[in-house]
Amino acid sequence: TPTTLVRVREAKFYYTSGCKVYAVLGRRHGRVLHGDMQEGSSTFTVTAVLPVVESFEFAPEIRKQTSGLASPQLVFSHWEIDD
Repeated sequence: TPTTLVRVREAKFYYTSGCKVYAVLGRRHGRVLHGDMQEGSSTFTVTAVLPVVESFEFAPEIRKQTSGLASPQLVFSHWEIDD
């Protein structure tokens, strides 16, 4: 059988509140690679990956769900084999 590859984007963003970031990532088949709290602040940094096809309108949805407190930076990351 032929192998299908999926383009994957990395999303990196900072936010100050809410698990809504994780809920949006989950709905869009995203995976959190790591999340850290910035030392001396209440700001979190999250790095995640999600399929490119799931990334369309991702930034506006994150901004809406977090009331503008999170805004992702999306860049191409790699190719993955589609299971």
